[in-house]
Order: sequence, then structure tokens, then C-alpha cells
Amino acid sequence: MKVIKRNGKIVDFDNKKIDSMISLACKGLNVNKLKLLSQLKLSYHNNMTTKYIHKETIEQAKKLISLSEPDWRIVAGRLVLMEHLKTKKEFHVETEYKALFQLLKEKVYSYNDFKHLFPKKENVILWNMPIESVITLLKDIGNESLESRYFHIALTLGLLSNINNIPKYYEVLSTQKLSLPTVIFTQLGKIHTNLDSCLVTQLDDDLENILDTFKEIGMATKYGGGWGLHLDRIRSRGSKLQGVENRATGIVRPLKVLNDLMLYIDQAKANKKGVLSPSLSIWHYDIIEFLKTNRISTDCDDHCRNLFHQVIVNNCFLNRVKTNKDWYLFDPYETNYVLVDKYGR
Repeated sequence: MKVIKRNGKIVDFDNKKIDSMISLACKGLNVNKLKLLSQLKLSYHNNMTTKYIHKETIEQAKKLISLSEPDWRIVAGRLVLMEHLKTKKEFHVETEYKALFQLLKEKVYSYNDFKHLFPKKENVILWNMPIESVITLLKDIGNESLESRYFHIALTLGLLSNINNIPKYYEVLSTQKLSLPTVIFTQLGKIHTNLDSCLVTQLDDDLENILDTFKEIGMATKYGGGWGLHLDRIRSRGSKLQGVENRATGIVRPLKVLNDLMLYIDQAKANKKGVLSPSLSIWHYDIIEFLKTNRISTDCDDHCRNLFHQVIVNNCFLNRVKTNKDWYLFDPYETNYVLVDKYGR
């Protein structure tokens, strides 16, 4: 039986290499490697690629995960890490951490002054993590090792506060005693970044403001950070617009634009889609349509599955529910935005 290597070369199939890889992945864990080897043999075929073999090994390890044998999660994670190390590109510190090197220059330090603090071994932390964590972290760190990422975060924090604290910062990060927001974990020390995890703004009932807000959200999303967007000031569907009755399109149209915007302008620096959570008060006339855009059964044209809807509920509504009384919906434009500015008791 023949296999095709990553460089395109065709060689004889060698089961010893697979056995060696699985033995390494299972080392020190409460699992039986023969279980994985026996499952894997069923998927062998002539002219399969080594990439296919590795991918299939990961899939078979995932299938063995159970409550009685949870260590297969770590085996699968180790196999994912092995695959990543075989394919990752060269990592250039100065190119990736331009802001950090600018900071070193400002503080009259050299990168070599701190190199002795760099961990001697890399990829040790990920080696004992379950597959879910390994996949998430590899997506965040790219071609860098997790130890390297923690070191550069600790170095940046130390330069901004006290360089004597760099080892302490690295220790709490590498032992998972301190968990950082994704945007800081992926971007601290790098150039052209945004370190705000959560941003909040409001959409006013004015076309110029709406377009400006879309641009603001798009540009900030490019560098990471999630958005919260208050929509109470948007007039409801069928409301008067420019003196014409039943002309306003309501909440759904801007939601659809925002939904597509979060897909188009992803958080490139944080390696994930844009995140936006629109909010609407329970008294708004379009509240039902707002909620329907988040339902799976909703028409595909109106489904905003990439947004995280939130409803603002007040005590008055809860009291009406308790006493089984009617609840009324209002158009913010027709009520002169009085309800928009109400808060507290």
C-alpha cells in the first residue's frame, strides 16, 4: 500500500510511524492506544495522503471521548497540535510585535535584554489541554507558540508598569491564573490594534447618523472588540417619514445591514467574526419583528443569525405580567421619544 507525503512524494505505507505518533499522543494518559489503532485501520486505503491519515486519527480519537475515558480529549488535542506544528509558517517577532519594539526603543531597552526570561520549552502548555482549548488557542496565536504569546504579553505589561514584574506576569498567564479578554490576548504589543473588548453606541433616528454609525462599527470591528447597539430611537415600521404615512421600514432593515456587516468585516486581528448585540426595549412597536429575526424558523431573508439580540425589560412590564394586565407598544417617533429617555423607577 502506498501513501502520498505532503511534498507530493509517493512512498510505501509504514504503520510504525503511525504507531509512534499515537504512542506519543497517549503518553502519560489513562487510555489504551490499541483502541485508536484498531479504529484507524478500518479507514486505510491505497494512495491516501499523510494529511488524511493525521486528520482521520484526530477524528477517531474524538469518537473515543466518553465520561469513563475523558483523556481522549487530550489525546485529540495533542494530535491537533502535532498537525499544526508540521504546517505552521516561520514566526517573525519584530514583524508581529512592532508596537512592542517601539515601546522597547522608547524605554531605551533591547529585546535581547529580556530574552533570558523567555521559556526554555515551547508547546508544553497546549500539550496537556483538551482538543476544544487547543483549537481555540491555535486559532488565536497562529504561527506563534502559546509560551511565546504569554511572554510577549508579560513583557509589554512589564514595560508599561515595572520590568521586575515580567516573570510574575508570565507565571500567572502560563498557569491560567489570569484569563485575558480575546482582544487583549491576541493584540497586545502589536501595531494598529484596538484593545477595547466591549464598545457601546446608539443608533439615532436620522439617516446621516445611521450611516456614520455603520461606518464607526465597521472600522472598529476591523481591529477587534464586540459591539452593543441601542435601537430604541429607530421609528417603527409604518411610521410617518418625511411627512408621508406608512413609509418607515422599521427595525428589520438596519438589522439585516448590521448582520451582513459583521460577516463582511471580521475581526481580522482577533481571527474571528465581528460581534454585535442589538438591544430593543419591550415597549417598542417593532419588538415582535425584532425577536422574529433571531428565530430559526424565520424567513431566510429576514434572519439575522449573526447578531446576539437582547431585550430591555422594565419593572412595569414584569408587574403587568404578574397581574395579567395588557401591555402596550409604542412608536418612539409618534411619542416624541419620551419613552427612550426614561430610566430607573
